[in-house]
Amino acid sequence: MICEELKSRKNFVEEDFIELRDSVEGLISVIEKYKDMEKDSDEYITELKEFLEEVNLTLEEKKITDKELKNLNSLGESYFNSRVDNSIYSYYVYDKNNLEKTFVLPLFGKFQANNFLIAYEIAKIYKISDKVIQKGLDEISLAGRFEIFSKNPATILDVAHNDDSVKVLTENLNELFKDDEVIFVLSVLGTKDIANIFKRILEKNYKIFITSLKEVAYGLSAEEIKKNLENSNISTKNIIFEDDILQAYNQAKEMVLKKDNSYKVIVVCGSFYEIAKFKKLFL
Repeated sequence: MICEELKSRKNFVEEDFIELRDSVEGLISVIEKYKDMEKDSDEYITELKEFLEEVNLTLEEKKITDKELKNLNSLGESYFNSRVDNSIYSYYVYDKNNLEKTFVLPLFGKFQANNFLIAYEIAKIYKISDKVIQKGLDEISLAGRFEIFSKNPATILDVAHNDDSVKVLTENLNELFKDDEVIFVLSVLGTKDIANIFKRILEKNYKIFITSLKEVAYGLSAEEIKKNLENSNISTKNIIFEDDILQAYNQAKEMVLKKDNSYKVIVVCGSFYEIAKFKKLFL
């Protein structure tokens, strides 16, 4: 039913919606059940929240290519553009024909804005009000996806652990920071394409600390990652290798807080295990 509705729209790209349709069919039926309810009811908002989260996860699992992402962008061009309000805490999607119509996304990045545009299109088919949509957005959180861990110093947690997700992460950072303002604290598993991941990161002028995940399956020590990079003819002279993630973070924190440094943000990334290990330090 959803696909039939969307096919009539000018910018619909069928292949981009097949997985979306299949994955959220159950949630759509739930929303349809409540379509006659009072629009501001807590139950309705909860259902919408679940729906939007499912859309987000579906598209992440789909591993969208650049071409597909361009198609998704075209879907939104008739309705919304996205902008950054110079903050890691807010991401806005606004109607370019009516600037008073603006949605605030708690998930940062153009990729998340594209996810929202798809969810918005479907929500409007069911005549869900903009007020309810924003309330649903306000309740969404996605741990480890450009997650703001600390404001002072600014610290972002991201589970980016392959070439594609690192590409999205660096694109998001480009919207907010210069290359010499970013410090990476990361580790990767031995099963990953370490060379390509680091080639992507080393394209930037980031300060980099590499830590150890030796205690988990397929995890590597900082020294083992160093040898892996050297075997791939990747220079390691500007990388700091420190097994202890807390020591690495504390060094990075000192650099950010030092007044005569350019650094403004710390990014902890590279693995779900790295993020989990980091968070446990502060429980």
